[in-house]
Amino acid sequence: MPLTEEEKRKIEEEERYRDEQKTKQTVQTTTPDLVNLAKEPLKTQAGSVLSWTFGIVFLLAGIGGLIELDLAGFFLIICAGILLPPVIGYLEQQFKILADAKAKIVVFIINLLLFFLLS
Repeated sequence: MPLTEEEKRKIEEEERYRDEQKTKQTVQTTTPDLVNLAKEPLKTQAGSVLSWTFGIVFLLAGIGGLIELDLAGFFLIICAGILLPPVIGYLEQQFKILADAKAKIVVFIINLLLFFLLS
C-alpha cells in the first residue's frame, strides 16, 4: 500500500527533526569550554617549548659527553629522550612504558644522577 503525500511529508519532517537533534548534540559535545580555553593552550605551549628546549640541550650535552666521557653522555641522551615529545610519544605508544609522569621523573632523575656519578 503506497504512502500518501501527507505521510511522506510527516516522515521527511521526522527525519529532518532527528538530523537537527543529532547536529545539536554534536555541537554541544564538541564545543570547548570557553572559560578554560584561553588558559590551557598557553600552559600546553609553554610545556612543549620547555620540553623541546631542555630536550635539545640535554641531547647536545649527551653527544658531547659521549665524545668526552664515553658512558656518561649516554645517560644524558636518555634524559633528552624523556624530554623530547616525539621520543616519549613513541615509547608510550609502542611499548606502553613511561606513560605515568611520576615514572618519567624517576627515570630522569636516576639517569641524571648516573651521569653525575660517571663524569
